[in-house]
Amino acid sequence: MSKEGWPKFSFTELLKPPDGWRTDQAILSTYSADLVVIVTSLLALSGCDLESRRTGSRVELVRAIEALRGRVRILAQEGRVAIPAAPVPILKLLDKFLSTVVTDETERSFHPKAALLRFHNIDDPNDRQWRIWVGSRNLTRALNWEAGMVLVGRPDGKGQVIDGLAGAVASLASLAKLAALTPRSVKAELSNLTWECPPGCEVKRVNLLGLGYEPGFPNPPADTERMFVVSPFLDAETVRIAGRWGEPKTHRTLVSTDLEFQRVLREDSRVFDGFEHLCRQPLPDLPTECAVNIEEDNHTAVEVAEGEEAPPQGLHAKLLFASKGKRRQLWIGSANATERGWQGRNVEIVAELAHLCAAGAIP
Repeated sequence: MSKEGWPKFSFTELLKPPDGWRTDQAILSTYSADLVVIVTSLLALSGCDLESRRTGSRVELVRAIEALRGRVRILAQEGRVAIPAAPVPILKLLDKFLSTVVTDETERSFHPKAALLRFHNIDDPNDRQWRIWVGSRNLTRALNWEAGMVLVGRPDGKGQVIDGLAGAVASLASLAKLAALTPRSVKAELSNLTWECPPGCEVKRVNLLGLGYEPGFPNPPADTERMFVVSPFLDAETVRIAGRWGEPKTHRTLVSTDLEFQRVLREDSRVFDGFEHLCRQPLPDLPTECAVNIEEDNHTAVEVAEGEEAPPQGLHAKLLFASKGKRRQLWIGSANATERGWQGRNVEIVAELAHLCAAGAIP
């Protein structure tokens, strides 16, 4: 999205329908969520402009709930929705939009972060357009470093064909159970679209891991010259695999948090031998909280670490990058650099991109 002309979305702008359009159907997928962000998301989906103010009015919220009832589903991991300690009447209304996915978190989690949005023209409800976001952001108030990608559907056949995308959306639609967005209908509709992607990028495919899809950590070509792994959570085996990417002369960089570096190093003192650079993301001086028992005044709900502690706010983006000359490969989405994230235990969503730089350009 670096080139002029490609829109730059904040998350609320991403959810807001274009001028002259309304939200027809929407599925938001998250690991953890809190009440404030769910309310903000519904306001944005209803068309409220929230960029110049912090909150919408109660009247706007009531109108949003009425307009979106039966059209929007928010999918979240069971037990990871922050509920205020004091009773809040509006919760009974929001419950109609929220559906939790039950898993045994000692083994696996529902972890994909995505926004699947279908808008219709106000003057012609049969005139529809799709916008899809895939990334790392939860529906919480935590202010972390995140990464994501926006795709816009094109009915004219002039965009890109993306393998796996229709099937991934259909699988999430099967969990959302919206009457007008059945898995079969959404797969058929998306199969007839092509996609406007970030400039200079080819989106090779979108994978939904953990729902019968083939798992597997990426395996870049052996001639890879440079690679980066960016992940707030790690495990030793995945780090060792990434440390063998490419060949002996490949320059490898790992970006993660101090807590994860220290924890994995305690397990294996040589686990980082394959990496030339280790970049530690500074951690703010905040208490670590999980999203199971959140008090009413808590403002964050971060993911539970795949090993031990949950890190404070900070790095939350998940990226894998590999390059050779002008060849660029990028994997972006919800999966951490862990076996749990990539080997089919968690439900995750990941997009694979390729990008050819001009000669002499800096990647």
